Amino acid sequence: MEPGTNSFRVEFPDFSSTILQKLNQQRQQGQLCDVSIVVQGHIFRAHKAVLAASSPYFCDQVLLKNSRRIVLPDVMNPRVFENILLSSYTGRLVMPAPEIVSYLTAASFLQMWHVVDKCTEVLEGNPTVLCQKLNHGSDHQSPSSSSYNGLVESFELGSGGHTDFPKAQELRDGENEEESTKDELSSQLTEHEYLP
Repeated sequence: MEPGTNSFRVEFPDFSSTILQKLNQQRQQGQLCDVSIVVQGHIFRAHKAVLAASSPYFCDQVLLKNSRRIVLPDVMNPRVFENILLSSYTGRLVMPAPEIVSYLTAASFLQMWHVVDKCTEVLEGNPTVLCQKLNHGSDHQSPSSSSYNGLVESFELGSGGHTDFPKAQELRDGENEEESTKDELSSQLTEHEYLP
């Protein structure tokens, strides 16, 4: 009991991480998700509250526009976005060395300054990563190219390990219908909880 009061204060030290774990499980199972993010035809389901808390960009999209489907620019790499989304639920981010610049670009667009700061730290501490990325860029190869020979080194931000990603489900017709442009696009989309 606190001095001078008739109340007791108790704390639950792991409560916030447990809540995020449960939300991530719900996201993986497609439960209680109230927003879909489209990246190059791939659909990722998430919770508006988690996105809004993680990113000012998403906060604007879900609060000001009340969007249920958010289409990101085609320059966004789906795998990079998937890992950044996962980090919003886990507080951990594993970034393959040749893709650090892609993570920096995606995080900048999403206004996820904590990720931008970590990417910048990694690049400043490992200038060869940027040089090798630039060298590969001059060959017009992308990290997603089958002939791309990037670094195998990865950088992990946060604590913990790597997660295995299950296969995705197919998009249900007529779900989250909004603008006609988005409706026409939906026939070309593949729904992904995670990419293979």
